[in-house]
Amino acid sequence: MLVGAAVRSHNYVLERLNGMTQVVLGENEGIDSALRRFKRQVSKAGILADLRSHRHFETPIEKKKRKAIVARRKRRYS
Repeated sequence: MLVGAAVRSHNYVLERLNGMTQVVLGENEGIDSALRRFKRQVSKAGILADLRSHRHFETPIEKKKRKAIVARRKRRYS
């Protein structure tokens, strides 16, 4: 998910709107590897999971999965 791209001193910077997640391209680095690094950082930061949790509508399958995860966590910690 690319939101914005800016050019700073011949380096491309892919960044999220608020600038928390960004990837600076090296001189000989391809855009594909930078995009992979960006996606990895976004998934580690939990940005997409946060977006999904703030959606208004939750499908029945998503609701069932969420409840199963909560039940699994309760069983593990009790």
